Amino acid sequence: MEGFGTSGGLDAFGDEAFGFGAGSGSGGGGAASAAAAADDPWGRLSEEQGRQLARQFEQSRGSDGFVLAEDGRQQLERTGLSNEMLQHIWHLSDLDRDGRLSLREFVCAMHLAEQARNGRALPVEVRPEQQVALVRSVEGFVSQGPAASAFPEASKPGRHEDFSTV
Repeated sequence: MEGFGTSGGLDAFGDEAFGFGAGSGSGGGGAASAAAAADDPWGRLSEEQGRQLARQFEQSRGSDGFVLAEDGRQQLERTGLSNEMLQHIWHLSDLDRDGRLSLREFVCAMHLAEQARNGRALPVEVRPEQQVALVRSVEGFVSQGPAASAFPEASKPGRHEDFSTV
């Protein structure tokens, strides 16, 4: 898929609104949960959804703990959505525009793809706090490895400063 996860391809989308309406999410766990999820598309996912997304992430992530564009594209293509829709989902989800997906970005992308598959409109934008709300349902099911947390930058070792003269 041309332009998928590459800065050149993402630049082609620009930063303008895509004209999609506000999303109305999906959730699991009964009528009350479904009603709450419709009001809050960024709420908790069901345990089953969390486990499934964790498995997909673990299968797709590289040794650095991120899902590269090619692997993310393959996961998203399984949804059967058009390439244009998948590129839009990638653009919404890859907030730092680095061409790869952290756990929270991956969960967001897959969640948005599921929403679109179910005929729901995509949001105009995705904010980091929305991704954080979604990933909470998945984090516990992901084995800890490099950058497995929702905030991989926090897992980088701190800089050790040694000012000794010895």
